[in-house]
Amino acid sequence: MSPPQGEGAALLAALDELGLPWRETRAALMARYDARPHPAYQWDVVEVPGRPVSTLLWPLSIQVKPQFSPDYPAGRFSSAAYYGEDAYKNVDRAAKAMSTLLGPARPAVRHNTYQCEWRAGATSVRLTSWPPELQSPKLTNPSHEREPRLITACHVEVVTGFRPTPSPQEEAWLLSFLAIAPIRGDRRMQPEDVTKLAPMEAQVEFVREPGDHVARTFGLVGASADGRALIFCHTQLFVIPLDVVTAFRVERLMPAKGGGGSWLEVICKTGEPNWPRKTVKIHSADAPDALNDFGAELAGYLRRPFELGKPSLDV
Repeated sequence: MSPPQGEGAALLAALDELGLPWRETRAALMARYDARPHPAYQWDVVEVPGRPVSTLLWPLSIQVKPQFSPDYPAGRFSSAAYYGEDAYKNVDRAAKAMSTLLGPARPAVRHNTYQCEWRAGATSVRLTSWPPELQSPKLTNPSHEREPRLITACHVEVVTGFRPTPSPQEEAWLLSFLAIAPIRGDRRMQPEDVTKLAPMEAQVEFVREPGDHVARTFGLVGASADGRALIFCHTQLFVIPLDVVTAFRVERLMPAKGGGGSWLEVICKTGEPNWPRKTVKIHSADAPDALNDFGAELAGYLRRPFELGKPSLDV
């Protein structure tokens, strides 16, 4: 992998200095370090090298889920640091320790948390505690019973923001992008936000580093000029070869407690026996049947089957 580029380069270089293997694939990490149930959270993790502070309760780890492609690096690493029973001091002391590597940052109360964050582009390092006096007394957390120190611990999360760089073939597809129709993703998103939002780990194989392509693709679905790739951009820039696309599907929600709506998704084969099919949302609307024609027309244009999901209640 090439040296870190862009806004997050300095943060990623700091992760290299820590020895965090953020560049290695999940398959490589699992082969080297094995997976085990997390002692507090119970889900499967792979523990890896790299200690941003000396008081971690456990090594930094990645979650193991079948929907995460083994062929790509993990995008999120986490642990918890503990100095004592004061939730604020745990963040303050961890932030002071990390400032020698990442530079100064000021912790602050945000909603029901106490946080300190270093962020550049889609890359971030975040320290978070949940002071007990800021929490609802009705909430319970089974992990706190297994490890009481978590109640006031400083949770450490490293988000690398990793997205594959387009291959030469994908770059050619992007440069030949032909728009088909406008789409709606997250209404809060602006084109410049795409580069700053880390992708979902379960979709990373279909996401590409956006570079200069956002200006031409944001808010649009289309295809490469040769018809071999589906391309769309809302929260991320998606480049999906047509040979892995099996169908397009509209899911519908009828008004109930919620107002109802619909979304169009593309169904893709992955080649992974443990998770052979994935869906990626392309477009959304506020009415249950608003995307029926749109989905059918897009599927017809790209010569793929179209499925109309059975309506369910928006509860």
